Amino acid sequence: MGNRLVQPRRCNGLEYLPQSKPGFEVILVILVVMVLNIISLASPDPVPPPGPPLKSGSLSVLDFGAKCDGATDDTAAIQAAISAARTSATGATIVIPDSGHGCVVSQLDITNSQSRIRLVGEASMNGAQSYLLCRERLSDVGVCVDFSGTDSFNVEHLQIIGGATAATAPKVTVLLGKTRKSDGSIGNGSEITWFSVTVNTNGDYGVYNYGGEAWNCNQCYFVGNEVADVVLSNANSAGITSPFASLVSAPTSMTAVHFNGGTFGTSNSAVAVRIDPWPAGGAPIGDIGFADGYAHIAGPAFIDDTGSSDSQGIIEGIRITGWRTEAFAAAATFAQFNNVVLQITIDAAYAAAQEPTVAPLQFNGAGGPYSVIVGDINLRPADWGGAYPPTVVYCYGGTMGVVIHDFPGPTGTPTRNNCAGATLMGGATGGGAEPASRAPVKRPTCSKEMNCGH
Repeated sequence: MGNRLVQPRRCNGLEYLPQSKPGFEVILVILVVMVLNIISLASPDPVPPPGPPLKSGSLSVLDFGAKCDGATDDTAAIQAAISAARTSATGATIVIPDSGHGCVVSQLDITNSQSRIRLVGEASMNGAQSYLLCRERLSDVGVCVDFSGTDSFNVEHLQIIGGATAATAPKVTVLLGKTRKSDGSIGNGSEITWFSVTVNTNGDYGVYNYGGEAWNCNQCYFVGNEVADVVLSNANSAGITSPFASLVSAPTSMTAVHFNGGTFGTSNSAVAVRIDPWPAGGAPIGDIGFADGYAHIAGPAFIDDTGSSDSQGIIEGIRITGWRTEAFAAAATFAQFNNVVLQITIDAAYAAAQEPTVAPLQFNGAGGPYSVIVGDINLRPADWGGAYPPTVVYCYGGTMGVVIHDFPGPTGTPTRNNCAGATLMGGATGGGAEPASRAPVKRPTCSKEMNCGH
């Protein structure tokens, strides 16, 4: 008979205990207690009680008690989720559910965080199904979602609505910017990425960004009807304050903001993008880009600044490419600058739905010899179906090293550009008189007080 496989006998450790020694159990208990004491000494901090379970590395606000039914105030529940995300050394994702009704909030504190927080909706393009509904309690003076001083954070597939009506709207729907922390250090408010985000506001400002740098907004959608969809500021001329943190004193640095794709819409008195540079002698606002998007303007302008014609603040490095703007008001401009503009590139299209009363691109800085220094401007017609102004580019003050591309008008006559000292395509020169003085505008040296860089 051949060999037969025998199931190995499972070892039972109890068989090897010295059964004849009644004190063995006592010794074993003593050893266990000693080991536990050693572990306790090595880990003196108590273990916190478990919170809501993580779902694929995410924190759903529903697990913290949010209803997101469009009626219940979910501020406390969502703030609890934010507090939980702050405790993660590697970051956490806060999920706003696809409820179809919105999560009602008053003010959310996401300031001075280094935890790589992601605020994400469960929705398709523009976050129409997942949204925060800001309901102001303080008569249009507050800030709804405050990211001041927070670095390395993302917002994705989410809509943030600043008030169902003007009466319930916050003054600022989203606040970004630099802060001065309690230890004296600076919260830079940098490395900000948005993707498929909508900010629709009935208050003064959709996004007020005071010094937040390296903000990349991809396929974002902005709508406003009061002051501005977006403000880019290093001066904080509006005097906005954070309810949760201390903003740095002006001026501060403001660089590297880019809008890639997406749409801006305005009505009433709102502009799409307001640039707010510190007056002469302060740090410039620089490296601002717009690529491959669209603006529907029923307010004053797609882009303007807050300076007076003699403030001579500096806006440095603007690039607008592949952009299309339609104006639905006679006095609406493509862009209007009252400060000195350095290094501007425009390759965009403009269309007017009614007879324009102003030139679509204006450089009005008159406090010094120049309005615009170094540029390549091609603001072509989006179509000839609507009216188009006889003067496309107008400069009140001089220009230096600027090329303005000409193109045939609807009747074959070249469009007229009025920029003193400008060089037009083909070698023609712009109208107007040269300024008496040609002293160049100097870029100010960055100081520690300006909080430059990030």
